[in-house]
Amino acid sequence: MSSRETNIIPIEEVFKMRYLEQYVQTVVNYSSRYNNQCSYSYAPINLVGKYVKYPCYGDFPETYFLRSYGKWWKTSKASQKEYRPQDFDLLAAEDYVTLEFGSVVIPREIFIYEVYNPGAIVRIWGRLKTTPNWVLLWEGFPQKCAPRSRKFSPPLRKLNVLIKCAQVNTRLNKLCQNQALYQNISLKIYWYLVDSKALEFFKKKIGNIKKLDLSWCNETQLSFNRRLHFDYYSKLQSILESSSQTITHLCLNNNYFVDDELLHRIAACTELKDLRLHHTFNWIRSPLDKLGHLVTLDLSLTNIIDQDLIQILISNPHLEHLVLDLCEKLVLIDSIVETVTLCNKKLKTWSSWKAYSFTSAGIRKFGSCENLEELDLGWCLMCRDPGDCLAAIANGCKKLRRLILSEWRGVTDQLLMPIIHSCKELTQIDLIGIKGITAESCEKALFLLPKLRLLDVSFCDSLRQHEVEIWREQYPHITIQRSHSDYS
Repeated sequence: MSSRETNIIPIEEVFKMRYLEQYVQTVVNYSSRYNNQCSYSYAPINLVGKYVKYPCYGDFPETYFLRSYGKWWKTSKASQKEYRPQDFDLLAAEDYVTLEFGSVVIPREIFIYEVYNPGAIVRIWGRLKTTPNWVLLWEGFPQKCAPRSRKFSPPLRKLNVLIKCAQVNTRLNKLCQNQALYQNISLKIYWYLVDSKALEFFKKKIGNIKKLDLSWCNETQLSFNRRLHFDYYSKLQSILESSSQTITHLCLNNNYFVDDELLHRIAACTELKDLRLHHTFNWIRSPLDKLGHLVTLDLSLTNIIDQDLIQILISNPHLEHLVLDLCEKLVLIDSIVETVTLCNKKLKTWSSWKAYSFTSAGIRKFGSCENLEELDLGWCLMCRDPGDCLAAIANGCKKLRRLILSEWRGVTDQLLMPIIHSCKELTQIDLIGIKGITAESCEKALFLLPKLRLLDVSFCDSLRQHEVEIWREQYPHITIQRSHSDYS
């Protein structure tokens, strides 16, 4: 250690700071939630205030849960693949939550109370509300932890000054002007650096851009009243306008700046094949029916309405992947499925998690989608009689690989058997919360489905833990997930 380093005086001593304990005051933003808007169960708002369940361990509605878990969602054909291999995040960060505290502090300790499946946190960032710059306080790989609650407090970086970047040499500067380098741009993992100057830099170099990912890229551009700075917004509009004839993949997940006006700019990008607008909610009506080449469309956690979606489906006969999770403005979901059966014969992925307007007759129509490989109907038929809709799906969807039936409380062994006997390509089955199934149907699924790799039987009350342990020994190549509401 140099003499200069030994003479550094901690900032706490310079400004005579005192220790202050505080809890979350506001949830500013998030990328994923498990709850509906009208529900507080597993909601982000549960992060506010002092913890209520720690040190108990278990699945509690009073805590905050994400929509997905583990690696299983990445295996979906509808999941977004990296636009550029070099932008792959080694820590595999998929979601975030932005929290606000009441008093300005220099953070020296952060405690995170994890009460179920701990170990998923990989980064902690911080910034003063009055400055746009984020500072990385800690990062680390996901941890495999024992099944018990923990108070997680990683060592934070003690940063007292933000850092100047070095200048590149002239030769590298000239090489960076080559437009061939900017056909695929993914800025998601650099969200904390993206501002109007960054957009201006890329605007001059993207004459032939094909793929653009600006997910998460608005946190540094929001003013105190949560409005986006106009300079940033106008430069983004300009980028979309100049690349409207070349861009094929566009991802704007979790961004405030997607509004009605920007949607019209997107609709003018006539070559779009892959469009992702997850958790964008500042728009009302969609003009996206002007697009005609879509293969993948993600409108999850948006305010899309039935009439607009139906027009989009009619205009895009080549659609293969459709994600509509938590789209709570859809009230005619049966009609949407009927449109798919008539206009979208190539559909491989349908996901409408927590779409409550389904009837068994509407779900039965999926039997006409012979190319369907993934079907997520979790929480879609909670309190209704499923009738013979699973038999219709089993009869018509022989290519089915992934089936999610979470909280289909009317399902029994008898109703599930057609799926087990007919859908031999299944790799994932989610039966969360189905109390009518017994060990018999689970054993048959494990034995008769040769490609099965995930069976989720969490909260299936008729099953016993010792039965699950026996299956895990008999089928070690299959992940058998079982959660409880309370462990301790």
